[in-house]
Amino acid sequence: MLTPEEVTKVLKTVIDPELGYNIVDLGLIYNVEIIPKTQDNPPHIVITMTLTTPGCPLAPYFSQTIRQTVASAAAIDPDQVEINLTFEPPWSPEALTEELRLEMGL
Repeated sequence: MLTPEEVTKVLKTVIDPELGYNIVDLGLIYNVEIIPKTQDNPPHIVITMTLTTPGCPLAPYFSQTIRQTVASAAAIDPDQVEINLTFEPPWSPEALTEELRLEMGL
């Protein structure tokens, strides 16, 4: 099983098709949690994230792409990747990494 840091690194390969930047540097990922295997349940990965706007039409794209990308890297079933979508706190340009803010001229 991957560590939260390794999952975050994998998430950097998921690019927002509208903005052209990865979802980690855009500040869309709030938390990555690894839930170990129990007697009754397989291990799974819980990703808490947001979108730039509540009505973002890319929500299904991100959900599918994140599940497939992380599951492939972790050698688990995509059903073992859970995505919690939240808008608290709401996304703002301050969530961008400093490097990305500089690149975008913000």
